[in-house]
Amino acid sequence: MNRKRGKHLKKRNTSATVFFSLILISFIIVLLLEFINYKSGKESFVFTKLFKKEKKVSNLNKFNFNLLDFLNSEEISFDYFKDTSNRFHFKIDVEKSKFRSVLRKTKKLAKKYNFDLITIEVRRTKKKTTYLYKIVFSDTTTHLLLVNSIEQNLPANIKEAQHLTKYDRKNPKIAFIIDDIGAYSIGAYELKKLGIPITASVLPDSIHAAEEAKWLSEYKLNTLIHLPMQPKKDADNYPDPREIVTISSSLSEIKTLIRRVRKIVPNAYGINNHQGSLVTSNKDLMMNVLRIIKSEGMYFVDSKTDFDSIAFKTAKKMRVKTAVRDVFLDHIRTYDHSIFQIKRLVEIAKRTGKGIAIGHPFESTIAAIQDSLNYIKSNGIKIVIVNDLLE
Repeated sequence: MNRKRGKHLKKRNTSATVFFSLILISFIIVLLLEFINYKSGKESFVFTKLFKKEKKVSNLNKFNFNLLDFLNSEEISFDYFKDTSNRFHFKIDVEKSKFRSVLRKTKKLAKKYNFDLITIEVRRTKKKTTYLYKIVFSDTTTHLLLVNSIEQNLPANIKEAQHLTKYDRKNPKIAFIIDDIGAYSIGAYELKKLGIPITASVLPDSIHAAEEAKWLSEYKLNTLIHLPMQPKKDADNYPDPREIVTISSSLSEIKTLIRRVRKIVPNAYGINNHQGSLVTSNKDLMMNVLRIIKSEGMYFVDSKTDFDSIAFKTAKKMRVKTAVRDVFLDHIRTYDHSIFQIKRLVEIAKRTGKGIAIGHPFESTIAAIQDSLNYIKSNGIKIVIVNDLLE
């Protein structure tokens, strides 16, 4: 009986092994066929979804690099930022005579990387025509382009550019601000090692904020408070006014917040906004923020996280010492992009007499600044702290 039972169990185990082997082989064959379909450009249930995000990111980076390079090579004035939903917003000012050529080349570039450029809106006035486009990849909007077709090529931040004539174009200056200090492992020590005048902006409620503020003071590095403000994407939310300036913050709440974060970063004499597109585009609210900043004897740097920001203009009217960001260094978080943006910063400074860049404590950003020092010097540009560029 035992021998028969043993043979029966052995036979059953063999059958199970064969069965599962056949299932495994079938699964491998299905995967292989799916992969062949994917590589041939056909829709694959498995691999299309698996690599869709990776392909999107790759194409996005390539498109951005080529678009920036094209605009720069054509000497077209532009500015851009990435919102909290990871969409890129571009504002481009182009001469009327160049508009069709720029649009044609942008469409061609988008098509090359499987993006669609779609017209959303057109507005015409006597002085200019404004076009709003969106760029879409696989049903996802990745870019919004605000293109002004004008009679002459004006600076991208034309409303703010008029004040720049007071700077000496023969002796241009630039300033670097590194935001979010305290939220990353890179901080005061790495900034000190750069050996240049630099401004660190501490995110007050971040995990290492108090510690980094002490080291910044020890190293005698210029310091700002990176004050959190409510962005447009959170317009329907109700964040805690004790931690962030909200759309409904009262004057008293703003005062309490600023005085609290000053205790965390006591060596800061200025403030710049962290996010805050909803706040910086609201005149009444910004006036309240700036009243407190002025009463505290501080200055304000508009990070300009949105084209609608009126913070810099309002600060000037209220006679609050102020400045505005010209270039973001690392919205595309790569070494090559940061190098490209530093070159843009240099060109802006040579044209206007000054330039302010905002970056973050990333290895690629710090390395790009370090490796650009000889280039900056060779172009006759002086690096200063942002205090030296206040209005």
